[in-house]
Amino acid sequence: MGPSAIGAGRPYSAALEYEPNSSTEDPEELACRADEVEAGGASETTGEGGSEPRLGTDNNAARTRERQSSGAYADAGFTRTGDGVFAGLAALKTRVAESGAEVEAFSASAQLGAQNELQAGMARIGGSVEGKGLSASVTVDVLTTRANGGIYNDDDSVGANLGATTTVAGIELTAGGGGWQATVGVAASLGVAVSSGERNTDGDATIERCFKGSIGPLTLGFCSEL
Repeated sequence: MGPSAIGAGRPYSAALEYEPNSSTEDPEELACRADEVEAGGASETTGEGGSEPRLGTDNNAARTRERQSSGAYADAGFTRTGDGVFAGLAALKTRVAESGAEVEAFSASAQLGAQNELQAGMARIGGSVEGKGLSASVTVDVLTTRANGGIYNDDDSVGANLGATTTVAGIELTAGGGGWQATVGVAASLGVAVSSGERNTDGDATIERCFKGSIGPLTLGFCSEL
């Protein structure tokens, strides 16, 4: 979803400039390294001791999914696309890739830019399973509040979102495969949130169109190539 690093007009980097006889390294290798840095490769790290790769995220939902460490969390910086800044804290923010389990406790985050978010919560617990051509996930929220508006949606589509909700307790189920996805949720909640956008998660020639809406206690969402 971000800008491509390929093509002319790349920013000049004196540290990666090749000068004949100034180094024994091959200039093509240096050029490859420049591409990796500009594309957000594995050399980029978070502020947590430099131990976790910053894979690139554009909202808090994606930052939780791409979390690779356990324990307390504190991070701030630019989003993957460079059109926003964020900051977040959590007493616990964990994702176990092997099981798909996620836990976020006593957290708060803010983001400004193309996507604007302000949220806080006591607990968020989730889990997911991946099968052949099918995936499913469940999320439980306890005492959370959120306000958002921008272009990067929680379902990874790009378009528009706007909402403000407060939830005492709620559960949300999502299932998908190929180019489709369906979401249903119920909650003791107040507020309204809607999002609409496009994505291409299966990488084929057909764009997926997504819509999601929450009104009070009910949440419904879908993505489809139709």
